[in-house]
Formats: sequence, C-alpha cells, structure tokens
Amino acid sequence: MVIEGKQQGRKIGFPTANISINQKIDFGIYKGITTFDNKSFLSAIYIGEYRPNILETHLIDFSDENIYGKEIEVEIQEKIREDIKGLSNEELKKIITEDISKIKNV
Repeated sequence: MVIEGKQQGRKIGFPTANISINQKIDFGIYKGITTFDNKSFLSAIYIGEYRPNILETHLIDFSDENIYGKEIEVEIQEKIREDIKGLSNEELKKIITEDISKIKNV
C-alpha cells in the first residue's frame, strides 16, 4: 500500500511511491519494475539508512497522478549503486538523472 512520505523526491523533481517493507534489503539504488492497476513502469528504487523500513520507487515516465492508498507491486531487479550520503539537492538531482539513464540502458 502506497503511504505518504516526506515529499523530498517530489521537491527535486523525482516523486516516489513509498511502501513499508518488513525484510532487510541492502541500502542503495536499484533498477526494478513497479506495477499497479495492470500497468508496469520501469523504476528507480531507493532504500536508505534514514528510513530503513521504507522502499521508495520512482516510476520512470509516469504521469504524476495520486496513487496514495493504492496497492503496488515492486520487483527489484538489480543494484545500480550504493547509497551516497550528504549530497546537496543539486548533486542529488544530477546523480538521480544519471541513475535513471543507467536504468533505462541496462
């Protein structure tokens, strides 16, 4: 079930759908597929130390509709990189753009 997050991704142009997770997954950025309402989207997935029980998935090329409260399925396919701490918003935007490019080309 998609829960409301801190809106940090949205503020820098990369909104995410957040879900609670019960399993331990290494922190980092992953390539994956997010599915809901019989539609699937290539996704950049983030799991980080600051919220270790939350998975954040940015649906690539997804129109910004409200999906709070919807059930989604997230398939993690491969790790793209480790989490990097202490980035400014500008640095974060740049590296997320690079991550998405890598994900589209993997």
